[in-house]
Amino acid sequence: MNRRESFKLILGTVGVFIFSPNEIVQANTVSKEALDKWKSLSPQEKEKLRERYRKFKALSPEAREKLIVNSKRFKNLNPEQKQRVLANFKRFENMTPEQRQRMRERHQKWKSLTPQQRQNIREKIRDRRELKQERFENRPDLNGSRPGKGHLGGRR
Repeated sequence: MNRRESFKLILGTVGVFIFSPNEIVQANTVSKEALDKWKSLSPQEKEKLRERYRKFKALSPEAREKLIVNSKRFKNLNPEQKQRVLANFKRFENMTPEQRQRMRERHQKWKSLTPQQRQNIREKIRDRRELKQERFENRPDLNGSRPGKGHLGGRR
């Protein structure tokens, strides 16, 4: 299973998770709430979950543990953070294979940097964004006035 499939499995498991991660691992007891939710699913939804469960069980113990940890982390995110993760995943999914490979390589390089190097890069990016914003705010528009100042350039 490649990283993309693993991530889809994570999102799918989190998105339609009817059991807690512990229930999936232990699978000895199922809460009444989970059972009721299962009963309310369509046959197609049940089959989709069964397939995800089969894929989950086929993973190595380390991969399952990583999936459980990531699932818990995702569940604990606030709605805004969840949306950002999903949007990033969608953007990644829409990339060409070459773009995805470059992204993976950049991620590996990022992980190999020291915390100080990462902080320096973050600061440079922040400074560039601020400079870009400042340039945007101070640029003249087509009429020679500054944006937000009206057609008289701020004079009334």
